[in-house]
Amino acid sequence: MVAESFRSLILGITLIAVVSALILARDWNNRTSVKMARLQAEERARKAATPRDNTLPANTLDTNATASSLPRHAPDKVWRIAIFQHGSMAVLDEIANGMVDELTSAGFLKEEQRKQVLSTGYAEGPRCTVRRLNAQMDANTTQAIAAQLTSGDYDLVLTISTLSLQAMHRANSKGEVIQVFAGVADPWGALPELRRGEPLRHPPHLVGIGSMQPVDQGLRLAKKLRPELAKVGVPYNTSEANAVAQIAIARATCKELGITLLEANAEAPTAVQDAVLSLLSRGAEAILIPGDITALSAADVIVRFSQQAGVPVFTLIPPNVKRGALFDLGADYFRVGQLGAGLAVEIMNGRDPAAIPIENVMPEQLMINKKALADLKEPWTIPDDILEKAALVMDETGKIVRDNLANRPKAVSLPAKPAAPARKPEPGRTYKVGLLYFGPEPGVENCMRGLMDELKRQGFTEGVNLEMRRLHAAGEISTIPALISQLDNSDVDVIMPLSTPCVSAACSLVRNKPVVFSYCYDPIAAGAGKSFTDKLERVTGIGSFPPLEDTVTVLQQLVPDLKTVGTLYNPGEANSVKAVAVAREIMQKRGITLLETPASNTAEVHQAAQALAGKSPQVVWITGDNTAQQAFPAIMRVMTDSRIPVVVNDIEELPHGPVAGVGVGFYESGTAGAQVLARVLLGEKTADIPITNVSRKLVSINDKAAAELGIAIPESLRREAAATQLPVPAGQK
Repeated sequence: MVAESFRSLILGITLIAVVSALILARDWNNRTSVKMARLQAEERARKAATPRDNTLPANTLDTNATASSLPRHAPDKVWRIAIFQHGSMAVLDEIANGMVDELTSAGFLKEEQRKQVLSTGYAEGPRCTVRRLNAQMDANTTQAIAAQLTSGDYDLVLTISTLSLQAMHRANSKGEVIQVFAGVADPWGALPELRRGEPLRHPPHLVGIGSMQPVDQGLRLAKKLRPELAKVGVPYNTSEANAVAQIAIARATCKELGITLLEANAEAPTAVQDAVLSLLSRGAEAILIPGDITALSAADVIVRFSQQAGVPVFTLIPPNVKRGALFDLGADYFRVGQLGAGLAVEIMNGRDPAAIPIENVMPEQLMINKKALADLKEPWTIPDDILEKAALVMDETGKIVRDNLANRPKAVSLPAKPAAPARKPEPGRTYKVGLLYFGPEPGVENCMRGLMDELKRQGFTEGVNLEMRRLHAAGEISTIPALISQLDNSDVDVIMPLSTPCVSAACSLVRNKPVVFSYCYDPIAAGAGKSFTDKLERVTGIGSFPPLEDTVTVLQQLVPDLKTVGTLYNPGEANSVKAVAVAREIMQKRGITLLETPASNTAEVHQAAQALAGKSPQVVWITGDNTAQQAFPAIMRVMTDSRIPVVVNDIEELPHGPVAGVGVGFYESGTAGAQVLARVLLGEKTADIPITNVSRKLVSINDKAAAELGIAIPESLRREAAATQLPVPAGQK
């Protein structure tokens, strides 16, 4: 009887909660602040905001945090707020400026305190304290700041950009503080907990607004300014979820408009130059900078090289016209900041964050730079009706002749808040690393050189405070498990596998040691996890996927009217299976047939090469297959005898006879791996370090091999090869 009464009571409470949530959801428009309602009305008028569905059930997401455990509203409460941004960029500073403006308008800060926050990064107001924190684009600093923000010193954190959203969300997984985000193009793609079309499905401590850039409108505007536009190039970081979502839209729009979209991956700001040069060499008639943090951080580089080529740049992130872009069509990020902070104000005034829907809001803004029309290879024109819509216009001399935003408070960029002092190796201690690789070959040796050089810079010197135990499998996959077991049961501090077979075995078999990997095309295919952030806790490291789109382009430049390409690889290597699958799809789209021949071990390579040559491909492409690399001389002997040119993804093989190489700098993969390894040796947990991709494209040509086969190297390919060469590492000839 008591049990039944208890169940009835629980049912009643549940029904009350559901009804309350529905009422709260339906009453959202009435409860929004006056400024919020005005801004959102403007966006609906522009048809940029997605339709709301405020009749969904209340938040039912399974999470450790609960709304009742979050900081609650109290009339006399002084809220401790942090504004956390990923770097010093005009767009991020503008969002922070809008956030501070909204907190001031809502009475949480006074005017003098608003100025203080913008100039010094900290202020104490009547209803809150506010501190601005800036990671300056550094991954280590980002993680350190996110951890600091969940230490108990803050009640609410406003995050700016996708990377800050993700870092803070990982650190705040238990919901210690309320997190409100803004400046995020696609939050549903950035966090697996969110569901597109279900705005109330989110952790109760996390809420915010998405601001998907107007990709479709930007491309249509470019087409209007030049109706003959046929090729648009876009550099972006494939590891940024927001950028990936924008490129998907760009592909669909370009297909509709009859534009060829040329894509180039840039995993770090240092790789942007190579990406742009690649796009220009492939005939890009305009360069689009999407809402991608990596590309935006190198916008000056993109504009400089594009201007030299007589090609305009347009962006989805204002105000890059001031850096030389032809036009910006994107969000008014000051208003985006206001909207984000407006949600925070609602929460601090008593609104339950669990009852707030996550929606897309795009307050559109157009800026035009007429000076950028000068010295273009092809004519572009800006109609008067477009000029009339622009909030900011620069004339032919670069002078601002219209600025509808001039009266706004000026955004100020702050330096990063110093993180905890960097840890150094303990005096008197010898750190031990178990280094396992597939077998000796030029690529892995170059990676290990980068590894050792960077470890020394990090304070670890072999023979002084570092012991490196090097093991290799002599090119045989069957040998790897025993070597992994040997290291896992030894006294090494960290196991570092190099190459996909070794990484795959470490992910499956290591139980006792942390694992830091490098020299691996695709860590996810190797078994490291579901994504670079949703991964095995014991494992982290550096991926280096090859530039396959560019590889196919080089193949076509070397062999006019290319129809058949041959390849040889081990189907037991996950890296090779993934690379061949990606390349196969690219070639199919370009009308090329990929002829594939398997080789399960090094003993089979010579015979497999003969079988491949018997299929008479016009060119042979060898990806970074470890089995093929171990027996590469055998491949070259067969192809040389058959007069079939070879192109490789491992640049280091070029002296052995291939005509060209299109790959990544494995020395850099080694230095990046060493940086992660040093963090783990000094006590940082692998679970807290996301996997990252380091892939700077290199193009190299073997003139001697090309001449022997009668292949003419296009001048455009020579220029690209010259532009992508890395400096020679210290100590190398």
